[in-house]
This record gives sequence, C-alpha cells and structure tokens, in this order.
Amino acid sequence: MKNSDFNKRYEKVHSRCYQKKFEFIDGRKPIIASDCGPQRKLIESFNCGLIFSNQDELVNGIIQLSNNKKLQKEMGDNGYRALLENYNSERFDKVLTDVYKQYSGNNSINLISNQL
Repeated sequence: MKNSDFNKRYEKVHSRCYQKKFEFIDGRKPIIASDCGPQRKLIESFNCGLIFSNQDELVNGIIQLSNNKKLQKEMGDNGYRALLENYNSERFDKVLTDVYKQYSGNNSINLISNQL
C-alpha cells in the first residue's frame, strides 16, 4: 500500500477513534495514534504512547513498542495515572459546575450542581 493511500484511509477514521484511546489507557496500554491535534496533545502531555504521520512511522512505532516491554509498561502506567488524575468524574463535575456558575449569573445553579 502506498503512503498516500494509507494517509487517505486514516484521515477518515482518526478523529472518530478518540474515545477508544481512553479505553486503551484504562487497560494500561500504550497508544499508537495518528498525528491529529487532540490525540497528539493527549499522548505528548502524558507520555503514554507514540504518534505517527505515515505508514513507515506506524510500522516503526509498532516495532519499537513490541521490542521494548519496559517502554510499554512505562507508557501504559503514565496513561493510566493521567486518566485517574485528570479524567475522572469528580474533576469533570467540578469543571461543569464552574462553567454553570460562570454563565448562570445567579445562585440557582448551586441547586442543580449539587444534584449532579
């Protein structure tokens, strides 16, 4: 398969697979993901995987992780720790409540946020 064909294929699906990344992270697995903004930010911020831009980089990433169990564990653990610390329901509840408070302009929002 030529790189241009490969690029066309993964461009169609890479943005739809973001949720799957969190499932892999929850399983303490390192991620190999296409080079798009949100995925790159997630992986680079927490050092929990590798980014690829073309077929050769994907193949090299798979080989690199396959041959290095220590790196697999390190990246898997980094992602899992990030998930627990940054992507938990308590944190999202606080963020959502803060947004409601910021845009509500009244105290009635406190009644709603306490029930979430």
